[in-house]
Amino acid sequence: MIERLDVPEGHTVLLVGDLHGHYGRLIEALRYLGYLRSRTRPRLFENITLVSLGDLVDRGPDSARLVNLFTSSDPGYKMVRGNHEQMVIDSGHCEDTAELHKVNGGRWFHDLEPDAQVEIRTKLARVPVAMEIRFSEASVVGAVHAEVPVLAGVTWSEWLNALDREEGLGELTREELVEKALWGREVSEMSKAPPVPGIDLVAMGHTAYLRGPRRDGNRLYLDTRAYQSEWPNCYLTLLALSVEEGELTQELLCCSFVDGVCELVSAPNEAQC
Repeated sequence: MIERLDVPEGHTVLLVGDLHGHYGRLIEALRYLGYLRSRTRPRLFENITLVSLGDLVDRGPDSARLVNLFTSSDPGYKMVRGNHEQMVIDSGHCEDTAELHKVNGGRWFHDLEPDAQVEIRTKLARVPVAMEIRFSEASVVGAVHAEVPVLAGVTWSEWLNALDREEGLGELTREELVEKALWGREVSEMSKAPPVPGIDLVAMGHTAYLRGPRRDGNRLYLDTRAYQSEWPNCYLTLLALSVEEGELTQELLCCSFVDGVCELVSAPNEAQC
């Protein structure tokens, strides 16, 4: 259910919000920003790791291609699971979920041959629900698709470890914790949520924002409607993380495709709470 990533010195980690099937836009953005070392293949430079915050699939034209890339043996690509990946997994044994998935951009999956469906489900079932990215003892970043719930006195580490325990945490079962991590919007709907204790930053997708990402204390929401980034105020947003002189640095990179090509714009209205 969880993964821990130790980041070597001099390494940069990129986090990207919901891509929803737009492989081509991701590759164009990575190439434009200078993170790819190949003109013809999606090969990142060796000091770069890209982490998807989930919802790679549905709505756009290349869901399967993104799944294959982010679940491959290439150490430069990692991901956490989103609610759309969970719908892919659950649709194999629940007809209601299959119908929900189809009307939320998942028709591509149900049009595949049965063997291809099984292959994709198997890959996505191995994807963690949350990831801890550790640059040093003093610089730790969390990655989860939807939310870390507000639980009085509960630290990031306690919540993360509870995802792997049968007994859950407090009044919440493990199943409820996982559901909030994949589907929750209770925290994002708060005007100002309390910070997540015991961690520098938690990056999330799921809840989409126009005109740039939303920052709420140490919570950062990176879903800026990449699948609609040909429209004004919609972007494919990446967050570049590295440690310089012992300090965690954060750079937001908002890519617009309004004119059909990638253009880097300043985060126009990064909402501060």
